[in-house]
Amino acid sequence: MHRTTPRVRTIALAFIACVAACLGSWSVALGAESSSPATPTAAATGTSATAATSAGQLDAYLAGKGSPMAGSGNALMASGGRWQIDPRLIVAIAGAESNFGSITCAPFNAWGYGCPNGPYDFSSWADGIDTVAQGLRTNYLSEGRVSVALINLKYAPLGAANDPTGLNNNWTANVSRFLIELGGDPNDIDTGRIGGTRLLGLPPALDPVAAAASSAFDFEEPVAAAPASTGDEADATEPLTVRAGAPEPLVVEVQNTGSATWTSSNVRLRRTDLEPRVVGAPYGALDSAEGVAPGETGRFIVPLAASGASDGSARTTWQLEGPSGAFGSAIEREVAFEVPAFVAADAQVDVAPGNGGINPDAAPLSTVVVHVRNAGSTTWTRDGDEAVQLVARLAAGQPLGHEAWPGDMVAARMLERTTAPGETASFAFRVRGVDGGIAFRLARGDVYASGHPIVLQVGALTPDELARLEAVGDGDVDVTIS
Repeated sequence: MHRTTPRVRTIALAFIACVAACLGSWSVALGAESSSPATPTAAATGTSATAATSAGQLDAYLAGKGSPMAGSGNALMASGGRWQIDPRLIVAIAGAESNFGSITCAPFNAWGYGCPNGPYDFSSWADGIDTVAQGLRTNYLSEGRVSVALINLKYAPLGAANDPTGLNNNWTANVSRFLIELGGDPNDIDTGRIGGTRLLGLPPALDPVAAAASSAFDFEEPVAAAPASTGDEADATEPLTVRAGAPEPLVVEVQNTGSATWTSSNVRLRRTDLEPRVVGAPYGALDSAEGVAPGETGRFIVPLAASGASDGSARTTWQLEGPSGAFGSAIEREVAFEVPAFVAADAQVDVAPGNGGINPDAAPLSTVVVHVRNAGSTTWTRDGDEAVQLVARLAAGQPLGHEAWPGDMVAARMLERTTAPGETASFAFRVRGVDGGIAFRLARGDVYASGHPIVLQVGALTPDELARLEAVGDGDVDVTIS
């Protein structure tokens, strides 16, 4: 029997010869061994997760991330069906814990299981995948933890004693981000049941509950989508245009032709295609606080953005869902996408205490590693005239910096030699000082990347200084070093 225990997350810094630094995260096991595993069910047939993805699509996603787990798609689908859990969640957790298996604490352990004190040595990726799926079903879903946020509270608890830098605070956001990229739903990872009532995904002909409710929920043929902006409605024949790093709302308007009133709690719009060049939320919410009565028209809004290396267009597919599952016909919407050349997105910041030396009066030293995804259409390079660098654009409070910075305002060069569109680049640097803040951007020559800046705060700032940093970061500070 495999052990499956709750755990919390801590980090350690390792240096390798070919780069200045790289940061990995490990996990430490807490609690007692589970008394007994859950009994696996038969592999799911037509569940929401298995209907929306495939082994090939999971393998393509992992290959795109440069993951050594690529090729495990069949194992992911089998374990997801066996333990009635969305296989995309297993991939997403691996992304947050180990960069999709690239930095592991033990053989084939991409999920931080038992690390670092009692790491699990799996015999293969398939072995690890099935153990993790079983553990999630046994110790999480069986307790009603059917969302990423609820799993976070036990898998990577906030405020854990051995998480001094607060990395667990980012666990929900990171897992959710990868899950959404895969077309999954962070609030719906239990493929076996909704609210403990019935299996998902059976067609009405095979599901008497869905058949009985089918007359209550229906809609007329959908009309064309239009932007949700305050300006004029777009021409019905014009597709929505989205860009990398800047989500735009897709609006789907349909008329309620059933006998039940729609509300945000009983009807939603689910995306059913897996077009990788258009990313965003897997569901669209009903844009009505009062509900949509029979005969009225309802609007569902979904934020979408572009992801890829070139401009183009794609057809997205949607399905309305009610209390008993999908109803009505499929809804198709054309989406055009534009990918600017130089875009940075999905920044993640890791921090570890640095070696401050023997001088007791020296200011505290920290090592910072920033991971940024290339969301543009051109490859980033580390060297030459087109080298991509992490540059300080705004400072607040006391000066921060370190003598090892390549330049006065250049904190770090890219660790990787090249980073293709869709891949993630890393920038490692040190900061020394107290009570200061810096907003960083990526720069290539005298051109700054589109996308949000990375905002770092050290110690305490005055309200005015903090407001300056938060204004640059759209109200957010990415990481605070206390």
